[in-house]
Amino acid sequence: RVSFFRMPNGDDGGEKDRQMLAGWIDELEHFEERIVCQQRRVDERWKQTKEGGVVGLHEDRQEGTMEGAVKRFVEAPFASSGLYESLSNLRSTLRSWDAQIASAREAATILRSQSAVEDCRNRLHGSLGGKYEDRSDARLVARTERAHELLNVAENALSRCAADIEEEVVGYLEDYRPNICTDALDEIVLDWNTLARKHGADPVSLPEVLEKMRAERAAEAENGQALPEAKAQEEKAAEDVRSARVRLSQARREACASLSREVSSCFPALGMMPHGAVRFVARLEEDAVDSESCAVATDRPREGRPVGDSVGFYLRRRSAGGTEDVTIGTFDDELVSQNGFREDRVEVAASAGEKARILLAIETCVPGAIGSAFSSHRGKEGGGRTGNDVEVSNEEEGEDATDPPPPAVVLYDEIDAHVGGRAAVAMGHLLVSQSRQGGQVIAVTHGASVAAIADQHVVLDSSIDNAIEGGNVEFVSRGSDDGVKVRKVEGTERVAELARMVVGDLDVGESANSFAEALLTEGMQKRREVDNLLL
Repeated sequence: RVSFFRMPNGDDGGEKDRQMLAGWIDELEHFEERIVCQQRRVDERWKQTKEGGVVGLHEDRQEGTMEGAVKRFVEAPFASSGLYESLSNLRSTLRSWDAQIASAREAATILRSQSAVEDCRNRLHGSLGGKYEDRSDARLVARTERAHELLNVAENALSRCAADIEEEVVGYLEDYRPNICTDALDEIVLDWNTLARKHGADPVSLPEVLEKMRAERAAEAENGQALPEAKAQEEKAAEDVRSARVRLSQARREACASLSREVSSCFPALGMMPHGAVRFVARLEEDAVDSESCAVATDRPREGRPVGDSVGFYLRRRSAGGTEDVTIGTFDDELVSQNGFREDRVEVAASAGEKARILLAIETCVPGAIGSAFSSHRGKEGGGRTGNDVEVSNEEEGEDATDPPPPAVVLYDEIDAHVGGRAAVAMGHLLVSQSRQGGQVIAVTHGASVAAIADQHVVLDSSIDNAIEGGNVEFVSRGSDDGVKVRKVEGTERVAELARMVVGDLDVGESANSFAEALLTEGMQKRREVDNLLL
């Protein structure tokens, strides 16, 4: 860990962090100056020691000696990882040398005490037994005096030995030791360890911590110089975004108006009252709330921020006595009310059958839905509807922008649910139109009107307990308890199936078959009309 500095932080733009970082750097740089001063002092003291002529005899001593320890410490730069180790080694070498000097001095002190010689003299005097004065035993006295003389010689020899130790051994050690205070080194090592703990670093890597802090401060200063330009770029980008949002909202409004016109134009064919009595309105709502009928047109998060553009789907119905002067896309509530129109959201105003028809109309008309995907694909070949599409130039869309290919298969699952009569027939016509635009349209239905207009009629039967013979069985799926039989019906079989879809199991004679044949004839004519329009 180098530091806790983060830029910026808080309401002051990171000023407290910058001051804290500057304080840490000043503290470590002051400590660096102390180290450099100590290195100079050690170097000077070592040169003074060498000038005494003693060290010159030992210049070839191996690493671990005083000279090697001094040299490693003096030559180590502060930024190196070996400085702390060389300082610790010099401190240990000096303390070891001081212990040698103290030991030699203690040896000299013991020799100078002469307590053993004096004690020996007293005991020799006692060995005479008081006969020294009267010399009654001349031979004992002579021998004792000779021992005294030898003790005098020994005393002189010990004195000379002590003097020699002090002069030769202690003097040599003191001359070889530079005049460096170990207490000063102890204080530096203590402060070093304290600073390392403060910054959560190993003592060896403390110089690296200082270098990283300096680099961090330099980078912050460089960023500070680049900040005005960055702010200007940010403001320009924000303005570009605002401008793009305005253009995007306008394009969405145009798309909503186009969708409103096209879907409303499909209503008469779908049996949703005479033209103008019911209109579909797609409205851009910038402050819309979440709703099942609201398609949000934004990628921004909702929490704590505006929702942005969204689209609401409405039905506008003309009440009794109302006029048709209200233009599609007019959202003035008072104007709509004055002209006898009532407007509500689709999920509130539309029945289940109307919702199904509106869904089919939207999928046919809206850009990006199934029908428009077919039209867009054919439009490149010279056909299809493009007049009401929102156009985007290559400059906005990108030179490589291309329309997606039409879907290979479109599956409608009971799109005609809750729909009957003319509305069901109209939905069948729309499905035929889609199928001629490209791709395969499959409609799952229980309605005879949609089934009769299809090019092919396939029956799914889950009741296959009996034998499944038959020439038109295409596929059989069996599980543990049930299965599904898929068979294609044609000719009389198709007439019979359509009749069953109309009357069920009621026995109404040939009238049901006649109605089914009429549906098939009408469906074939409608398919031919669509094919002729596309030629």
